[in-house]
Amino acid sequence: MRRQHATTPTCHLGQGAFLTPQHLQTQDRFIEGTFQFRLQALNFRPWGFADLRIRHEALSEENFAISQAQGIFPDGLVFDIPGSDAASEPKPLATFFEPEQQSSDVYLAIPSEREKGLNVSVSKTKFGYALHRRSR
Repeated sequence: MRRQHATTPTCHLGQGAFLTPQHLQTQDRFIEGTFQFRLQALNFRPWGFADLRIRHEALSEENFAISQAQGIFPDGLVFDIPGSDAASEPKPLATFFEPEQQSSDVYLAIPSEREKGLNVSVSKTKFGYALHRRSR
């Protein structure tokens, strides 16, 4: 895990400067980097699962599915499935095992953040990932 504060620039604006979304994004990155730096100084590896529940009925059908998960990724991103983040579709286990294989590692992952580019959009784009909104 990297210490972000040392490399994260702050945003300086002069009087009468035109404020753009990029200024706000830079300021957000600075605040987030400062927070991460302080958190890392207080704790060794302040990330991981606070809660993880696997759908056992999916396992009986040879699929892997998460019913509930909460925690923090190493970069500080928090997740809450199904609270604020949608659960992914069940994954068929047979495609990940060789004939004699008894076990396999499973990873929870998201696309890497692009520091100088589009990370989220409200619809499908040529950039690949889109923000999916769901109502309850």
